[in-house]
Amino acid sequence: MSFQTVCDNCGATSGPSLGICPYCKSVMTGAGLEKSQTPAYSTLLKLYRKGQIESALTYIQEVLRSTEKYEDDPALLLLCSKIMIESEGPNGRTRALLGMALMKSPNNTEINDYLEIIQARFELSSDNCQKGVEILERVLRHSPENPHALFTLGAHLFWHDKNSVAAIPYLERCLRVRPQFLRAWACLAAISKELDNPQLAATAFQKCVALETNGKMRKFFQEQLELLSSRKKAA
Repeated sequence: MSFQTVCDNCGATSGPSLGICPYCKSVMTGAGLEKSQTPAYSTLLKLYRKGQIESALTYIQEVLRSTEKYEDDPALLLLCSKIMIESEGPNGRTRALLGMALMKSPNNTEINDYLEIIQARFELSSDNCQKGVEILERVLRHSPENPHALFTLGAHLFWHDKNSVAAIPYLERCLRVRPQFLRAWACLAAISKELDNPQLAATAFQKCVALETNGKMRKFFQEQLELLSSRKKAA
């Protein structure tokens, strides 16, 4: 069995420990997963790469309501699952999509990783935190650059364990892999503000403003930037 990984973006291959294409820096997927050739996948991938998650969610609903046989397209199902995780979509719905993907590509390591991430999210939300953390750590041992495992663990350390210092490296690694991840930037901004690091907080809030499409939330992030600016001038 080959555990070689294949870049969706440029087609390069590498070992699974890399996680990121050494050539174009895109996140890589397992060789057992064929790249989708459907227009739906191409459209959704463009939205995902730009961080346009709200638009991607709307498009996912259109795809799932269509007459196309999306259940036969594991690459599309995996991509839908990543988008739903980034938007805090329901674990049950995401698990169902990943289950369909696994039926078509049972040996794909990335699909199995995301099923574990969904299980970890369930455990964390059920206050079975130690088990959830162990699952995420297991995923990261063999897929150290998985942005959603990194974010889930970093966010848990910050919001639940109140361990801001420990959370930062996970969020920073997440954002190196997936720089369009709005919720990761927002979490890093909150941590930086708490730790009184105005420079990092300003950078993170600027990214939030650039990525946010909801008017009220964009206004909130802009207000946070203005507060940081006014404090800097007062100092």
